[in-house]
Amino acid sequence: MTTDIRATLTGVPNSKAHGEFILPTLRIHNEGSEPVEVSNRLNLFEGDVLIRCTDPNGEQSQLRGIISVDTLPRTVELSTGQWLESGLFLFYTAEGFTFNDLGSYSLTVEYHPGFSDTTVTSDPIDFQIIEPPTEEMQILRDKTMVDEVGRAIALCGLETDPTAIAPLESLGEQFPDRPEGAIARFALGEITDTEEVNLNSIFDRWGPTTTARWITALLSSESTEESTKREYLDTLDRSRRIIRGEAIG
Repeated sequence: MTTDIRATLTGVPNSKAHGEFILPTLRIHNEGSEPVEVSNRLNLFEGDVLIRCTDPNGEQSQLRGIISVDTLPRTVELSTGQWLESGLFLFYTAEGFTFNDLGSYSLTVEYHPGFSDTTVTSDPIDFQIIEPPTEEMQILRDKTMVDEVGRAIALCGLETDPTAIAPLESLGEQFPDRPEGAIARFALGEITDTEEVNLNSIFDRWGPTTTARWITALLSSESTEESTKREYLDTLDRSRRIIRGEAIG
């Protein structure tokens, strides 16, 4: 059965500057000839997805969500050729900043599809964390490699730390055309729970599919069922399916 289910991690370039966000996309694909029921809890919060990370020193760690969400199992049927898709926020997890050191990293997904005790393991993805090449990128690092910022984005409104609001505002204002700035504004909107943060510009700038991946990377599956500031994504088929954990394809 597990040979028919494939887990892949995409969206990780060969290199990233220190301080840039790492937001890969996880896909669970049914490559078999029969439909199969699998877990659609594709996040680091609920326990069905684990990322193994090997750092430049050769030490391996397990990347889990900054909190654990105790939810009932949820499954969806994947027909032949269909897949599930979700973003993952790996920049800051339960152990804090994931990519502290410069050098080579390797990421591998372990996915528990929900039947018996089987585990589906992805091929490893290798990439480099490099020194920021420009002054602008050095400033970006100084704004993202702040514990309050990383933790606030990883929690994304599930807990509120007032000390994170000002640095998030600064990151969003100084880098509005980068994912880091957009995601800071998104997290700020969730933390403050107000309409002061205009998220429509984020949706329009980055598109529904990318935005849907960010939503699934930052929010637990329970939170993605809420109708907050992103109702229009529900009118777009693929983004809706990503957010709701429904089959695509």
